[in-house]
Amino acid sequence: MSTDRVAREFSRYATHYTHLASLQMTIARRLIAPFATPYRRILDLGAGSGALRKAWGHPFERFVAVDLAEGMCHLHPQDPQTITIVGDFDNPACWQRIAPLGPFDLILSSSALQWSRDPVSLTKRIANEAPAYGIALFIEGTFRTLHQQAGISHPLPAFAPLIEVAHQAAWERESYLVKFANGRELLSYIKRSGLNGRGNVLSARDALRLCRKLDDHPVLEFEVLYLRKM
Repeated sequence: MSTDRVAREFSRYATHYTHLASLQMTIARRLIAPFATPYRRILDLGAGSGALRKAWGHPFERFVAVDLAEGMCHLHPQDPQTITIVGDFDNPACWQRIAPLGPFDLILSSSALQWSRDPVSLTKRIANEAPAYGIALFIEGTFRTLHQQAGISHPLPAFAPLIEVAHQAAWERESYLVKFANGRELLSYIKRSGLNGRGNVLSARDALRLCRKLDDHPVLEFEVLYLRKM
């Protein structure tokens, strides 16, 4: 899926996303929980509607939130210390806009880097540039059963290459299960939460068939990798 389409999808469902992203908030809180030391300047890549900013409980001088979708940036908390940038973290031009606002003591990203065109290289860049960083991203085990039932592939980042480039980082690999009332609600969640970002698109007939299959066990699996350097 093109970057433009990802941005359109996130913007289209931005207001719904705030209500449907409880898992992302859980992940954001867990990601930053160990970061007790005050950090003056913080960069949040793929900030969305502001889960990390809302969860961050320590003082700071500047919080820069970057997101591809303008609709998400409008929902992000606004205050004199917070700056939102509509931009693509895969694009060098975005980093040129970010640079004058640094240097950053801490780079964070929660539930976003899996949509990078090259998440391994982006993780390596963060690891090399930031004295401290925290990353949480969905990896290969996410939606595994759903993909098997649908007969589609949805290549999320693999575990091993990320660990290799995130030198000196502590890591955790965690799985989550989210239950739904039925298959239709499950597929609606995927669409509205934005987590179908770069995946395959099912035809209406295939989606209906999949809904019927999922009615027997309407559960989604999420596999998250946490990387932290403090």
